[in-house]
Amino acid sequence: MIDKEMLLKKRIELNHLDDYNNVKHIVFGVDSNYIKYAAVTMLSIVNYNQTTKIVFHVFCDEITTEDLDKLKRITEENMQISIIVYYLSNDIILEFPQNSNWNLSIYYRAIAPYVLHGKIKRALYLDADILCLGNLNDLFIMNLPSVVGVVEDGLGRKSKKKLLLGLGIPSHENYFNSGVMLIDIDRYVEEDILTKFIDCINKNADKLKMYDQDAFNIILGKEVYYLDKIYNLQTFMPVENKKIVFLHFIGSLKPWFLNVNRLGSDKWKEFYQKSPWCNIQLTDKQNLEFHDYRMISKYLWRNEEYQDSIIWYLKYLKKKLGC
Repeated sequence: MIDKEMLLKKRIELNHLDDYNNVKHIVFGVDSNYIKYAAVTMLSIVNYNQTTKIVFHVFCDEITTEDLDKLKRITEENMQISIIVYYLSNDIILEFPQNSNWNLSIYYRAIAPYVLHGKIKRALYLDADILCLGNLNDLFIMNLPSVVGVVEDGLGRKSKKKLLLGLGIPSHENYFNSGVMLIDIDRYVEEDILTKFIDCINKNADKLKMYDQDAFNIILGKEVYYLDKIYNLQTFMPVENKKIVFLHFIGSLKPWFLNVNRLGSDKWKEFYQKSPWCNIQLTDKQNLEFHDYRMISKYLWRNEEYQDSIIWYLKYLKKKLGC
């Protein structure tokens, strides 16, 4: 068992809630650049759950004084919520794989349950590129027959088969997205998931494509409980006549880029403009992969913006062919 003192350096609580009855606990793992995006997710959650007491647990390795003050403003304007910031040590994950898109903060979701153990029973982990569009109550009262509740990743059939085979998982198995995880804290610790996670990363670092997500799929496999996709609707998934609770902006096309216009991005920007970070200008700069150009083209075509769609598709072909 890993010593909790090895993981946590400091803890700051903003707006303590005296009564923890019926409180919902939501977890984020972010670096200093993503604090403001996690805050937008928080504001969207508060908007659709205004009478609900919520504690947001923010795991990071550093945060500026200015950002901490802005988080405090959110709690002062929404007295039914608390924000607790946990400063983590990166010692046990320092050698884990990372790249320009994913840094060590992606592993904080694996650490968080150990820090929270003994204080709460159930927590909902969320990525910071998620927008809430509905009520959370059903998630926190549903029976959870497994360590975690998750939603299947929206990978295409061929891509999923290739990924699973590369990870040593039978190609007919499911593969889940780790951006939304409903966690039974006690079972997570009792089954020593963090140790298994660390061992998996150390033994498989060379074949992990999506790092922490791949590792969770390897060690949890069939044991997870699959939630309805309304709790992690990834933005390229077909939308049915269902009430979306969480919209997940996976991939490079994040809603905080000015030139991104896709399902939910306008709504995300509305919440950003209501946040304490609204005076920080959003940017057009982004590192797009060739498949992102194709996604933009398809989005524009569905919106009958045919000329722009063709321009983006030509960009896609040029990028794909390396011209």
